[in-house]
Amino acid sequence: MHPHHAIQALVMLALAAGAAPCGAQRRDIEGALGALRSGAAGAGATEQAERLGPAEAAARAGRSFLSLHLAREPWADVKATLYVRATSPTAARDSAAFDAEWRRMGESISKRARPPGAAARVPAAVRALAQVSRQQSGPFYEGGRLYGQNTTLENGLYYVGLADAYVEFASFLEGLPFPGPKPPPAIGALTPAIARLEAATVDAYERAGEKERRRFIELNVALKVASECEARGWREGALYETLDAARALGLAAGPGAVPSAGAVRQELARVSARLAASPADQSIGLLFVEMAQASLDGLGQGAPDATAEAAVIVRDVMPLYAQLVTGEKP
Repeated sequence: MHPHHAIQALVMLALAAGAAPCGAQRRDIEGALGALRSGAAGAGATEQAERLGPAEAAARAGRSFLSLHLAREPWADVKATLYVRATSPTAARDSAAFDAEWRRMGESISKRARPPGAAARVPAAVRALAQVSRQQSGPFYEGGRLYGQNTTLENGLYYVGLADAYVEFASFLEGLPFPGPKPPPAIGALTPAIARLEAATVDAYERAGEKERRRFIELNVALKVASECEARGWREGALYETLDAARALGLAAGPGAVPSAGAVRQELARVSARLAASPADQSIGLLFVEMAQASLDGLGQGAPDATAEAAVIVRDVMPLYAQLVTGEKP
């Protein structure tokens, strides 16, 4: 076997062992994404439907955690777009009708608040995505009314649709039929790491040109979500957002001297094997390994050089994960 293929096989074997996937869970993910894409395409929302493509490809490749990570924002976009199109046109023209719809949706969202014990049986990575989705729903709902008043009522309805979609996505995640997970990870103090990333983000923002500053504004919002999840005790969500912020900040700063793809694959194989062998649930770490592997396969999220994103995850994200998850070693 060629060394490249041997390394890739080792990575996928370790991922499979750590993720403990099953056919039912994979079928549920593929089925939900396929139905959503078909519904969007049928309603004429072709552009939104196409955004689900990478998530579907990851699901077909057996990268369940990555698939759900990639699906979260497109899912919300598609659902919000379809909600606006299905809502009475009066709500997009008349303030009183808009307010009535806003209140109706608020009651619907509240009824689907996170029940006690929700997501206890899904892996930490899936729980993290559900927590972040629920956390984002509130600001989108509250902001929908203000946005509608200050721009257009249709824009406000779209934000309300996002709020509803994120709660729906969280409920979908919490009900996925994963096999019984390992014991949850022991997550250490996150506040100092969040504060360091916030300071680095502010510094990068001040040094960036005007056209580059938007990415740092978005990064600061992500770190705010991490802080809010931590304050609510949603520690998996806070950890996920903290690590993803480190990934985004590393990409923005540049990967520096990028090692060869072969060297990165070797390190990923080592890390993923260690995570898979842990007695605790290390699925959040495995999610970022899946991100790096997808980048090396040409399916990355933000780096022109496919190896660069994977290198940033190996260089910045995994050592931070080892630092924040008690008992892990780099």
